[in-house]
Amino acid sequence: MGVSQSNAFQSTSIAFKAYADDVFSHDGRRAPQFSMFTALDSTDRYAVEHDVMEALPVVREWVGTRQEPDVVFATVRGVARTWEKTFSEDRKRALAGAADGQLLRRLMSWLGSPDMDLDKIATDYLVSNPTGYDGVAVFSASHPRGPGGGTQSNTSATALSGAQHRSVITSGSGFGDVYGEPFGIQYDTLMVGPALAPLARELTGSTRFAAINASGVEATSAVVAAAEIPSANRLQVFTGGEMNVVVNPRFIGSSLANKYLYLDTSKSARPIVAYRFQGGSRVVERTQDTDQSRWSADRYEWSAEHDLVLVPGAWQVAFFGGP
Repeated sequence: MGVSQSNAFQSTSIAFKAYADDVFSHDGRRAPQFSMFTALDSTDRYAVEHDVMEALPVVREWVGTRQEPDVVFATVRGVARTWEKTFSEDRKRALAGAADGQLLRRLMSWLGSPDMDLDKIATDYLVSNPTGYDGVAVFSASHPRGPGGGTQSNTSATALSGAQHRSVITSGSGFGDVYGEPFGIQYDTLMVGPALAPLARELTGSTRFAAINASGVEATSAVVAAAEIPSANRLQVFTGGEMNVVVNPRFIGSSLANKYLYLDTSKSARPIVAYRFQGGSRVVERTQDTDQSRWSADRYEWSAEHDLVLVPGAWQVAFFGGP
């Protein structure tokens, strides 16, 4: 029986390694959310320097001598770090589970997809609000180098509402560089958690019943009828409209349930940048009799690891708010 279990375990190990290789070599096994706010690249360098181009000279009528204004750019630096998750199983249970296929199913379910792990890693980094290339947090009320040398804000403590929805859209479209040139921000995605999803869908395109007055507009008094009217800005819900609503299941709990993230995904820039270091992901096994976990605790272990460099990117394409 021991030989049979051992052979079954080896077969399970080979099948799991093959499955892991297939998972890690194919991006997009499911539609990841992190790609909406994270630019993904690769690197072989332990330390990465990421350049952000903020402003270029503006065209002008040639009067007098040439002018040579500065190109405004900054560099942010990050180093490779490792994220891991470990699956542990008693040796005897692992051997028995290998014989009937249960172990392989548990391992495959635990491994999932690297996109699932990257969603958590990127979301955690986003909401940590790291210091950006301009010396303030990615989401800040005092981004320097705005038009005329002023500051600009891409954050608010105001709760999501119709008025705030319109305010954020207007604010984003007004972002510009130090030379006064607009960045051309047009938010096309609203990311919220489950608690704000109904409100977000309403604001971006659903219809609702409202009381109207004699002039045919929404009323708080002198009501004469009820009518079905479009939501703020006549936007559409989900895909295919002017703005998509994305429900991020990680926007939950007391600190994130009422947060909202507006994004302009039409731009190549993202507020967060992730570099996969030398392939990025792998599975490591500790299933030999000489491994420490087997020797000291009679357990087998499997670990999924991700090597990434995370740095802040372009704050202009995102607005993060909420109480």
